[in-house]
Amino acid sequence: MEELPSLRKLRLASNKLETFDYIPDLPSLEKIDVKENQVSNVKQFGNLKFPRISKINVLSNPCSDEIGGGMKTEILILFEDFDIKAVNKEEVTKEDILEAKNVKNERIQKEIEVKST
Repeated sequence: MEELPSLRKLRLASNKLETFDYIPDLPSLEKIDVKENQVSNVKQFGNLKFPRISKINVLSNPCSDEIGGGMKTEILILFEDFDIKAVNKEEVTKEDILEAKNVKNERIQKEIEVKST
């Protein structure tokens, strides 16, 4: 697939996509809409990490339906080093970012505890 260096918005909604393994390098991409696909593993959204990404819509995928209201937190954990402004058309607040950091730290702590037993 050809690179699209100046593409800023990409809409891949309603395409029955299960993975995002074959997305080209999109250095200028700021907004991506991947709602209404067939993504069952939230980690697949990690393949959408582009340098300028700030808005992502993942509604109505099997994993987002399963996770429900915690989807914003999951995306913020996956994109912790990015300046995400909106998830599923909801503004990301400082409180959202803090909650995501806390959830991630709790998971790390649990993993450490499990390994030490």
